[in-house]
Amino acid sequence: MSRASAPFLLVFLMLTMSLGSLSNGGVGNPETSVSQLSESTPQWTAEQAALQWDSSSPNDGPLVPLTESSHQIHTILGSFDPTSELPPLPPEAYRDHFDIDNTRFAIVQLVEHDYTIFEELLTRLGLVDLDYIPDDCYLVRLPADSTAALSAIEELSNHPSIRAVVVQHPGWRIHPDLMQISLDALSGVSGPAIDVDVTPAGDLSVEQIGELREHLTSTGAEEVRCDAWLCQVKGIDPAWMIVLANDGRILFSEPSSNLVLANDYARNIARVDEVVNNHNSGLDGTGEVAAISDSGLDSDHGDFTGRLLTIYNTFGPDNSGADTNTGHGTHVAGIMLGDGSGDSTYQGMAPATTFQFYQLEHDQSGQLARWGSLYDMFRHSRQQSAGVHSNSWGAENMGGQYTSDSRSADAFMDDYGDYTVLFAAGNDGASGQTTVSPPSTAKNVLTVGASTTGRPFTASVGQVASFSSRGNTLDGRIKPDIVSPGVQICSARAEEAQYPAGPSCSNARHGNNDPMYMKADGTSAATPVAAGATVLVRQFLRNYMNLNQPRSDLVRAIIINGAKDIGSADIPNSDEGWGQIDLQRSIYPTSGILALNTFFDYNQTLTPGYSYLYTYGIDGAYGFSVTLVWNDREGSSSASQSSPRLVNNLNLLVTAPDGMTYKGNIFSNGFSTSGGAYDSLNNVERVKFGSTQSGNWTIQVSNAGGNSQDYAIVITAMGNENPVSDLATVSSSLWVSTNEPLESETLIIGANWVNQAPSTTAPYDVKVEDLTTGVILYNVSKNGLAGGSSDSLVFTHAFTPTGFHDLRLTLDVYDTVDEPNDFTSGVNNNVYNLQINVSAIGVRITPYTEAGSPPVGETELEAAKIRHIDPSLDDSITFRLKISNEGTSNESVDFRVTPVQLLRNDGMLDPPADDWLKFLSIQPFYQLDEMGGANSEIVLDLTLRDDTADLGATPYPLYALPGTYVVDLTAWYRSSPVVSHTVRLTIIVDDIDGMITSLAGVSGLTAVPGEEATFSVSVMNPGNSPSVYNISCETPNRWTISLGDGNSSSITLEPLARLQYLSVAVRVMVPSMSGGEPAAGIVEDITCITSHATNPALTQTDSSTVTVAVLEEFGTDLYSSNGVPVGAAGNALDEAVNNGQDLNLSLIVSNLGNVPIALNVKVTPSNPNWPLALFCNDVQDDNTLSFSIERGESTDCRIQVIVPPEVSNGDSNTINIRIQYSLTNFIINRSELKVEERPELVLLGPPLD
Repeated sequence: MSRASAPFLLVFLMLTMSLGSLSNGGVGNPETSVSQLSESTPQWTAEQAALQWDSSSPNDGPLVPLTESSHQIHTILGSFDPTSELPPLPPEAYRDHFDIDNTRFAIVQLVEHDYTIFEELLTRLGLVDLDYIPDDCYLVRLPADSTAALSAIEELSNHPSIRAVVVQHPGWRIHPDLMQISLDALSGVSGPAIDVDVTPAGDLSVEQIGELREHLTSTGAEEVRCDAWLCQVKGIDPAWMIVLANDGRILFSEPSSNLVLANDYARNIARVDEVVNNHNSGLDGTGEVAAISDSGLDSDHGDFTGRLLTIYNTFGPDNSGADTNTGHGTHVAGIMLGDGSGDSTYQGMAPATTFQFYQLEHDQSGQLARWGSLYDMFRHSRQQSAGVHSNSWGAENMGGQYTSDSRSADAFMDDYGDYTVLFAAGNDGASGQTTVSPPSTAKNVLTVGASTTGRPFTASVGQVASFSSRGNTLDGRIKPDIVSPGVQICSARAEEAQYPAGPSCSNARHGNNDPMYMKADGTSAATPVAAGATVLVRQFLRNYMNLNQPRSDLVRAIIINGAKDIGSADIPNSDEGWGQIDLQRSIYPTSGILALNTFFDYNQTLTPGYSYLYTYGIDGAYGFSVTLVWNDREGSSSASQSSPRLVNNLNLLVTAPDGMTYKGNIFSNGFSTSGGAYDSLNNVERVKFGSTQSGNWTIQVSNAGGNSQDYAIVITAMGNENPVSDLATVSSSLWVSTNEPLESETLIIGANWVNQAPSTTAPYDVKVEDLTTGVILYNVSKNGLAGGSSDSLVFTHAFTPTGFHDLRLTLDVYDTVDEPNDFTSGVNNNVYNLQINVSAIGVRITPYTEAGSPPVGETELEAAKIRHIDPSLDDSITFRLKISNEGTSNESVDFRVTPVQLLRNDGMLDPPADDWLKFLSIQPFYQLDEMGGANSEIVLDLTLRDDTADLGATPYPLYALPGTYVVDLTAWYRSSPVVSHTVRLTIIVDDIDGMITSLAGVSGLTAVPGEEATFSVSVMNPGNSPSVYNISCETPNRWTISLGDGNSSSITLEPLARLQYLSVAVRVMVPSMSGGEPAAGIVEDITCITSHATNPALTQTDSSTVTVAVLEEFGTDLYSSNGVPVGAAGNALDEAVNNGQDLNLSLIVSNLGNVPIALNVKVTPSNPNWPLALFCNDVQDDNTLSFSIERGESTDCRIQVIVPPEVSNGDSNTINIRIQYSLTNFIINRSELKVEERPELVLLGPPLD
């Protein structure tokens, strides 16, 4: 059925791209056989091969330091350190030191790149995160209220996590080329109108985007199209650039890009045939939906019969889907998914895939043009069920640049992780390095260069094609990602192509005797090869790994992991990236005749400073490959092109059995090498070995800065996930209850350790010894310790003599546990040393009990050192202390109290997040008599108060943060500081739970059937400890509800800190139309229940409603006189007719919306001399009728056509039927009636007698 709905037309300029040259010159064999293009591969079934794939699960790894910042802010005009250097100022006209008053923009630089800390500030201060600016900066919008804005600036400027708050000059929001042109215009130098791409701020509403479009139009620009991600302005006076730069609705303005268009051999070189023939004959794209955006498509080419869903004109420059110029789009589509109906030799990569096509060519001029942002086009495609989108085009003369298109693609892939996008690298390789064309410079897309095929009179197979654009990007990222065959690729040729891009390569012919196939060069041809392989990877993951919506980072990781280094062993490089696509190596990897194992994981999310560990037992003789990929947040819109576009920085570290470590992307001669620095540019990291060590290998994935980030990892090797055990000491594995113990004083000594690998250990022994005296202080036998668990011990001891004592903790004393790291292998992590200084007895500190009396015995003494605070009642605690002189002479005693510190679970001390103050009732120094004298001791009070806490704060009290806090007290003789005593006091602040919820955006909540209505649920934690909350929403009629970025009606939030709140998007899908329902105006109740994850008593219910909006949509079905469906206009079937025949075409017009609609039907024949009549609802007219249809109903129309007796064989008449609701909402159906002579059979009976 053809469908029409109110169109959403958004303008975006695209470009023309020619396919590469088809020169017969070149180097190579006159002919290359298939056997030369593939490797010998054993055969086994798809089911058997899939058994080699396993999903992995990591254990928690160690905490990792965040990447050290350069402290530079990278603007489009240069870089500077805001605390020590002057910024690069733009020309005076583009300079505004008070820009913050106009735009409310501010650049905030973090001390460390941990977005999770900054996120709490954003929420609490009412800031909006608009853009990332390297290094470690965010462009934010301040609150509209001036008082709130000033308060936010003050708090940001004084916050310990914020390094600087900087004004953004208007000249930092415009491309330097546009700035110079505008300055010339302002000075009276006239110049031509220019085309500009404008990136709107992300906090604009639909109404504000519309206002921005109107204001841009009012400049006198020839044409303006806007959506949430891009405004395209054509023909604007350059003098207006200064106005755009000062507009707080605009993040950046840049020159519009000029877009240019950038399989018999291809299937073999990509090793698709091997996979299909040897393992999986059903791997052909069945069940997959793909999308292609290109010039146009020969929709009735036999290679696409029955699989083309729709040709969309929504984002193209005209309403024609035909491929009338070079036939570029048809050629590309045939490579990716043609079924070879005309010539089976030239079957595409995924011949059973159904697909959508987005036409981008203006037929009359042959120019490409895209209306709207990539974000909107990809979102439209995904809404139509596509999972892979192939793009064989790119920007001209912008090599290596990260443009608004690149940013738009990254943003979409980050928001919709199950959608894989491919872009051609471009055909500017002859111009050298850094020629890869945008948008293929995006981080999250798979960028494809071209490799040779060895076709006759071309370069031999196994090289990067000379025309293929080279990397890297201007910020140094590895691009292209891969290469695939792109020389002399034979594929479908459009019948209507007037200027075919290549010569014929098959004897198959169209009905007009033009060739059905042509051959062409280019990354345009290479990209659909890779896109088809991508479709097959998705099908494999669906069919054999049961992943219904495979994530794009996993798909890219699989493809890159299997890529083959061609030419010299030198990956990664700027020519081929990670190598040539090789489907066999990606999903059915082998070493010789042996199948390798593939392990993968895509279920983890890492917070900055944390890591995960994977452990495998590997037979190194067969090689070892690890690929880590993640979809990163979109990069900066306004930073200089040379500054990094990576936002969230993950690191890959692989540890060999001998303890040698290998960082991601540190390669030499095509394989990993030790040393080097962590990669902070790419969101693809690899470690790869040829023949290497056998044993237990550990893979660590860590988050070195940015926001929480999910990822995909793929490992190929001969081995198994090895649940080894690994006992390890940690920071402060050995501790003593006081840092400066006294001789013969009874002390508490503790030890703790972990098993940092996944498997439970065998029984083992632990020993603590004093190396100075040679005394074993403690020895114990332990049962097995579970993977990822910790254990500890505590005992008491009194040290003699005075002086330094070296203590040692030893794990697995008798080496009974098989570990990758111990005394005999790897790095010995089974030993921890601690040195203490034992002082002579002379002065003593004694804390009193909570009741205020001296403690009696060791138990009361230890209890007196600990206090609890209920933060809902108090924010301070007081200890009473006695300082005694136990010496034999009068002494002046000094006394020190350390700052309050937070005691971590691993024993390490951190500064507290809150400010703690300390007060002594009597200040030092203290003059004390000898032991037994009248003044040999003094009693004083120590008060510790959380100064950040405020129980009287409004609207919510600010409780002290929970945790275990400590202070160390030390008293010593001023005349002999070695005579001292230290005591540690412990303050435990209790947890308080709480929860406050609210709804936003529920006023006037509406959506049309089949689309989502969105509002938000906000949850705030009024307590003092990080809390996890669950949200679940439903409607009485079970309408589909999705929370956050997922597809579930329930969600568990990340822990919210004290007074932190989080808004969660609630997307309510109004059911699609069925039988006229749901009708416009129907109201559905929505109930959302929020509960505390660990405190069931905390539950809140919030309610709202959604109203079904008006949907004006209709569809048509046209049938031939024989009752055969004719199909859509672009793919309509012909009907043979006879002279004098009276025939009737049937047209069914259905109201697919939820309100009655009035339609007009007009029939226009190409030959008006054939008699024709139109009948609808028993009403007749020559060619035009109007009628109304109720929702859910349909109207039957009949078009009567009489073929004149005098017509000749071969004459035809195209009957065009236009069904129109409005000027922009219409459907065209057509049927071509062709006069054909038919043989007449006359049956004669026997002669009559």
